[in-house]
Amino acid sequence: MSRTTTTAAERRADIIAATIRVLARDGIAETTTRKISAEAEVNQATLRYYFGSKDDLLFAVLQEMMQTTREVVQAGISSNSDLHDTIAESIKAFWRHVETAPELQVMQYELTLYALRHPESAWLAKQQYDGYCALVETLFQGRPSNSYSKEERPCGTSKNNSNTR
Repeated sequence: MSRTTTTAAERRADIIAATIRVLARDGIAETTTRKISAEAEVNQATLRYYFGSKDDLLFAVLQEMMQTTREVVQAGISSNSDLHDTIAESIKAFWRHVETAPELQVMQYELTLYALRHPESAWLAKQQYDGYCALVETLFQGRPSNSYSKEERPCGTSKNNSNTR
């Protein structure tokens, strides 16, 4: 990896990708900033410069995983599907992704469990599930608001897709 042409955004993306590789390979219990630094070919000070703390880096990983999930699900559905087909197609697309890279799903579960077991990191799990909720809400976008009942609306949304919680 050539560092002479790497922008800050590229370096940040490289560090996130390295963190995902380490987490998927070693699990969260064995993942250290030292291992991440080695995988990313940067020093630990660079990690702190770009992410501040390990939790901030794990949050960036969760954001990246949510973006990947969003892309996989949205690519797997057709725009003219009804609600039932949209849900079925999105679940099938997601499952194909899980079967392709099961270690990534295990990593996400471990991140969730880590966050829930450490009160100071619980916000990570909340952010993860808020991301899932937002993804479900996007599946409803583009559908006429009268084409599903209030009970079918995801995550407590109103007809205009605003959050009412």
